[in-house]
Amino acid sequence: MLEVFADNHPRKTSRPRREDTPMTTSDLDLLSRLRRYEQPPAGFSPRRAAPDELNRYGYPRQPDPEREPRLHALWDTTIDDSYRMITPEFSIDPILSERRSRSLALIDPDRRDAQGKLLSADGWAGAVVGRGDGPALNTVSASFHVPRIFVPPGGLPNGRYSIGVWIGLNGYIVDQQVVQAGIVGWLGIGPGYDGFVRYYAFFEWYPNPPVRIDNFVVADFDEIALTVCTPNPSRGFVAISNKTNPQNTSVGFDPPPGIVSSGSSAEWIVEAPQHLVPRFNDVKFVGCVGGSQSTEIDLGTNPHYVTEISSGTGAVLTQSTIDYEIFAVGPHGVRSNTDIRFRGSGWPA
Repeated sequence: MLEVFADNHPRKTSRPRREDTPMTTSDLDLLSRLRRYEQPPAGFSPRRAAPDELNRYGYPRQPDPEREPRLHALWDTTIDDSYRMITPEFSIDPILSERRSRSLALIDPDRRDAQGKLLSADGWAGAVVGRGDGPALNTVSASFHVPRIFVPPGGLPNGRYSIGVWIGLNGYIVDQQVVQAGIVGWLGIGPGYDGFVRYYAFFEWYPNPPVRIDNFVVADFDEIALTVCTPNPSRGFVAISNKTNPQNTSVGFDPPPGIVSSGSSAEWIVEAPQHLVPRFNDVKFVGCVGGSQSTEIDLGTNPHYVTEISSGTGAVLTQSTIDYEIFAVGPHGVRSNTDIRFRGSGWPA
């Protein structure tokens, strides 16, 4: 594991600073169509709620404990009656909107490092699981601790360093779409920036623009639990929990025009959306599990791939590994994790 360095940059743990990014008519239309859910009444218990009540108040469905034991175990550890459910406030995410490119479909599947890992020109590090011959995937879950970010040794003295830590569906090789949600961290230094590190939650159904959740409070080292699903191919749903600063939020959203979810893959990713890649503490996605309407998948039961962030010169900036082990019988008896470690200079990527 990387040593946790004491950086010289203060961190914002409240709402992120709103960047002055003009919104287009299509941006405003997208935000107006996002679904916010009713606030649950006092004393509401998701564990005892009927399915229609979970849907009404924006909680993810409760997986069947017999048919989906690992998804149910993750749901059970994520849902807490004491967590505050917030009504999300939205804006277009200016950081991820400036991605250099998008989708693993843009890379050559034969471009690999010495260990056979895919090298992502699009800045993805982590694990991807394909559906194989099974049914379309419609849900993916995991938890992780938000990494601290800072300027890498030898990094440029001015500019904006950023990463996204997320889980998602689709987007691998054959898809030009991704349904995803996670946390963005960014650090601006030099003229025009105040030197603060900021973190915020986001979601997206690419190629629609990414959406920031402005009032979901998150800081480095917070434990975040995520579920991304497509209840039907024309509907997206995201549930996010901060287990360190107890709060939940959720949102429903539509796909981009002319697109439905293919359910082709599930991903657990650290993304470098721009050319300045910060140094970051190790990211461990815990409980990497997904599923369809009838099956569960994880990093051991389905064909999987590991991808790394590489620089424009071919230097590999990350080291991703999969930790999969069946160590007991029962719903908690599978460890399916992904570790992503920063190991490069960080720029230019």
